[in-house]
Amino acid sequence: MINLWYSEHRNTRRQDIEDFSGSRNPINGEPIGNYTGLVNKFQTHVGCSLLHYNDSELRFNYFVCNYAFIDMEYRRVYHTGATASACFSYKNLILFLLTYAL
Repeated sequence: MINLWYSEHRNTRRQDIEDFSGSRNPINGEPIGNYTGLVNKFQTHVGCSLLHYNDSELRFNYFVCNYAFIDMEYRRVYHTGATASACFSYKNLILFLLTYAL
């Protein structure tokens, strides 16, 4: 299920990340809200549970998730840029230390 939600990145445009306007792509109506919820810059925890219920006539399956943070309309999901451009590499760490620690 999580992989299915993550696959919504195919429907998600850069504009949707920079200015979230809803759980569906405004162009084609495809869902994006599960993906943006998973990758939101403020997301720290996602807890999910699956409940099976059977009686003599009915069978139910409920899959629910609780997010520590939810997307907010007209707010950035995360800061976009080149892949891993905000990651601290060893070279960046040395430059940072030389610049600010001396």
